[in-house]
Amino acid sequence: MVHGGSVSDPVVAGDWFSLAMGIDATYKDMGRMPMEEICVYQVRDGKIVREQFFYDIG
Repeated sequence: MVHGGSVSDPVVAGDWFSLAMGIDATYKDMGRMPMEEICVYQVRDGKIVREQFFYDIG
């Protein structure tokens, strides 16, 4: 069950952009668990060609 979520405004630098994403959800095996991550994307010819996600678990 998802309780909420968020996405920041993007930060753009050349062919790259990043944003912060958050989710607050309840999982069967882990219970309620809020999570935040930084997402980094590379764009070429109008398409995302690379993505990386940085987050901590628990």
